[in-house]
Amino acid sequence: MKVKIVSALLAITMIFLCGNVTVFALEDKEAYTRETEEVLFTEYQQENVEITTLSMEVDMLAEIEAFFMCSEDELLAMGATKEKIDKTREELLYYYGLRDSDLADKLKINKTEASMFKKAIEAGLKSNGKKCTNKNSVSASGSITSSEMKYTQKVTNNSTLTNPSYGVQLSYEWKEVYELAVLDDKIAVAWGGGLNLKNFSSSVLYYDWKDIGGSFGKYYTRRSMTKEETIQAGVELEFPQSVYKDFLSPMPKTKDGYAQFTLYQTKFQGYDTKVISRYCHKVISIGGGSIEISVAGPAVSLDVGYGYDKTAQAETTIGY
Repeated sequence: MKVKIVSALLAITMIFLCGNVTVFALEDKEAYTRETEEVLFTEYQQENVEITTLSMEVDMLAEIEAFFMCSEDELLAMGATKEKIDKTREELLYYYGLRDSDLADKLKINKTEASMFKKAIEAGLKSNGKKCTNKNSVSASGSITSSEMKYTQKVTNNSTLTNPSYGVQLSYEWKEVYELAVLDDKIAVAWGGGLNLKNFSSSVLYYDWKDIGGSFGKYYTRRSMTKEETIQAGVELEFPQSVYKDFLSPMPKTKDGYAQFTLYQTKFQGYDTKVISRYCHKVISIGGGSIEISVAGPAVSLDVGYGYDKTAQAETTIGY
């Protein structure tokens, strides 16, 4: 997509009337081109607000089993804190101690799903922290097996006639409460063409909750995302899946959040590039977790390593 600018050394208007041709030469070609450019550019801007919405599901049973398979030291090495590890273990063991019927009533699932939920915990406990892996042995279908999240990339063209400028907003929202929340999630975004970044802001919102798989409760607090920038190429945004509250309360988890910024240059060069991004949900995994941003002129790519559940790549073409 390139900005369409009309320029002419000579503009001639021809009017066909009653079979005769009347020719009007426009001497003020500057007035013509500026007026025409503004009309075309206004149309271009109005058509270039692009929103991409994607969804992602997290396998809850696999995460629960993997959590109990790992030792505390291994979880700490992944980025978890001791407070979050202890609190999560306490929550899950409480569920494990319930009868299948009581667990089904509490989590609003059927008895088969409740049984599979407890088997995931049991399979992890049997490893006794000696076999940390993200390959689960327990699986099931139904509401308890996954949590769903919606991710949106919105790019708005705020360019002038001569200067490319784009507002970028990246946002997410979890549909229901997910269980494992001891690590940090990331949003990775990249772009080509050497555009600069300014006006960055972000907000991560955390909410109380009662039971996993259910609805989020009251708003608790907010945090800002940390930003690791690759100049004129991309950023990695990082934030905790949960925040520790106190030893009596469940840890508030992030339900939704956003980041927004402006990409710009001082003048158009006549090329196209893309803004691309992904939401990366960190899962229990030994190693992995790397994200690589690659840019060569207008070409751009994101390589997200294992250790994440991630959305498909959101893409928006922009001109610069």
